[in-house]
Amino acid sequence: MSLTKKMISLLGASCIALSAFAVQNNQGCECPSDCKKNPNDYKQGYTVQEHQMMGAYNAPARIDVNCSWDAFLSVSYLYWQMKEKGLELGIDGSDSHKVINMDFDYKSAFKVAAGMNLDHDNWALMLEYTRVHGTNKYHKTSSADDITPTWSISPTSSASVAAKWYSYIDLLDFTMGRAHYVGTKLTFFPFVGLRGGWIDQKYKIDYLTLAAVATDIKYTSDSWLLGPRAGLNTNWLIGEGFRVFGNTAAGLYYQDFKVKGRESTTHFQDEPSYITPNFELDLGLGWGTYFSNSDWHIDLSASYDFQIFWNQNEMRSLKDLIGVATDGSASDLLLQGLTVKLALDF
Repeated sequence: MSLTKKMISLLGASCIALSAFAVQNNQGCECPSDCKKNPNDYKQGYTVQEHQMMGAYNAPARIDVNCSWDAFLSVSYLYWQMKEKGLELGIDGSDSHKVINMDFDYKSAFKVAAGMNLDHDNWALMLEYTRVHGTNKYHKTSSADDITPTWSISPTSSASVAAKWYSYIDLLDFTMGRAHYVGTKLTFFPFVGLRGGWIDQKYKIDYLTLAAVATDIKYTSDSWLLGPRAGLNTNWLIGEGFRVFGNTAAGLYYQDFKVKGRESTTHFQDEPSYITPNFELDLGLGWGTYFSNSDWHIDLSASYDFQIFWNQNEMRSLKDLIGVATDGSASDLLLQGLTVKLALDF
C-alpha cells in the first residue's frame, strides 16, 4: 500500500473516531457545529426562564452543637448616644445669634437575648430585651439678657439657661428566622417578628434673667409601641472563625403618646397616636469557635450600630401648637454607638 493510501486510511479512521466521540458528547448531533444548544442551558448573568433553573435548597448555616439543648443566650454591652432633633434651647445674641444646642453624651446600656433552634426546617426563635436609659444636661450663662428662649410660649430674653433631658427606651423583640448558606463563605439570616416597647422622655428647662425672673418649663412624653419588624443578618466568612457582618432591620409600629407640658402655672397636654417607622443598621467583626468536643459554641463580636425612630419629639410639637398655633411634625430620635456581644450556644 502506498504512503498516500495509508495516510487516507489513517485520516478516515480518525474521522470515524471523532464522529463517534461527537455523537457521545453532543447527544446525537452529527458534528459540534451543527448542534443546537440544549433548551435548559442559559447564559450566566442574563435573564433566564423558570424551566432553565434547577430547584435549590439553601443548606442550613445555624450553629449546631452536639448533644445540645438547641438553645442559645447572649448579652450585649452598649455604649450608645441618644440624640433627638428639636431640643434646641435658644438663640445666643452675644455669639452671632448662634443656636444653643443640647449636649448629647454616650451612655452605657445593654441587651439580653435567649432563643432556641427548631427541628422545623432549621428555624430559630429569639426573644431580646434592649434597655437604653440616659440623662443629658446643659448649662449656659451670659453676661447680659441676650439669650432668646425657644421653649417658652411667651419668651423673655434671659441671661442663662439650664436643661435636663431624660430618655428611656425599653424594647422587646420576638423574631423568627432561618440561617442558611448563600455560596460557601456567605450566610444569610432573614427574619420576621414583632416589636413592643416604651419610649418615654422628660425635658426640663429653666431660663433666668439678670433681674432674677425665672421661667420654669417641663415637658413629658410617655408612649408605647407595637408592630411588625423584619430584617436580614449577613455573615461574610473570612476564615479561622472570623467574619465580617452587616445586619439591617426595619419596623412599622402603632405608637400611642401622652404628652404634657407646663410653663410656670400654665398646663397643656395632647394624646396623639401614629404609625411610626424605625430603621436599624449594624456593621462589625466577629469570631466564634466550637469547643468541648463541639458540645458548646462561643461567639464574640463588636459592631457600630445606627438606629432611627421617626417622629418622636411630640413635646416640641405640643409646644409649637400652644405657642404659635402651628402643628409642626415631630422630630426624629437617633441612636448610634458601639455594641460588644457575647453569645453561647449549648
